[in-house]
Amino acid sequence: MRVYHIGLPKTGTTSLQYALQSQINYIGTFQPRSKNEKSVLYANLTNYLLGVSDQLVVSLPDDFLYSEEMVLVNEYDGKVIENISRLCAILRPQDKVLISTRETSKILVSAYYELYRFLEGPPPSEIQNSCW
Repeated sequence: MRVYHIGLPKTGTTSLQYALQSQINYIGTFQPRSKNEKSVLYANLTNYLLGVSDQLVVSLPDDFLYSEEMVLVNEYDGKVIENISRLCAILRPQDKVLISTRETSKILVSAYYELYRFLEGPPPSEIQNSCW
């Protein structure tokens, strides 16, 4: 079975990617993105879904986990609908699509906290409790 995970920003996509990236059939985004290991399959599938490429150049295996939230993120009107249409075009009946969402009010709080961390750095309590 092919599993496609696409999620909006601030909906737990990174956490899911951390959990999935150790799976043997994982071809999605690796976290942290700065250390991303982009396979040819991942790059081709992502380029197709984002409309960078008109077609898939490689054949997709029967079983894999794919995770990339950028499929649902685009600043141009209609691009997200086009991206979803491309995904629908390659889906088989047995494939699964996981879309992560979140209440708008909680997204705003999470986005604010991330901006604060970017500008000010993580709070001391987070540094002390960090497991990395």
